[in-house]
Amino acid sequence: MREEHPHLSLVRRLWDAGARGDADAFYDLYAPDAVLRAHGVSSPLAGEFKGIAEILDYLARAGEIVDDSRSEIIDIYTSDAGAVIRYRTIATRGANYLDMQYLYVLTIGGGRILAATLVPTDQRRNDEFWRTH
Repeated sequence: MREEHPHLSLVRRLWDAGARGDADAFYDLYAPDAVLRAHGVSSPLAGEFKGIAEILDYLARAGEIVDDSRSEIIDIYTSDAGAVIRYRTIATRGANYLDMQYLYVLTIGGGRILAATLVPTDQRRNDEFWRTH
């Protein structure tokens, strides 16, 4: 039987913490100075977020923008340098509907997430959905 890569366990804990809304778990999973980069051109959620507090604020703002949202993992790829989560999000905001895949690219070191990059598979559609004005 093949042994599970240690980054796979970290990714599963991250996903479970997000699903439970367990913000405290993020302090164990992310390095204190971790950076999240969210791709976007005109999305209010695009940018660079430094430190766990800013990352949690980013996640809270995303939750406030939508009426309903759910995500499911499609694949997880791991290496000694990090992991990539390919997932699908379905969300609604008023009459706006989003059904799209994303990549969450993680750099991992010392058992914690050092950096994360969120990449939508359709940048234009992503920006249109998340734009609030």
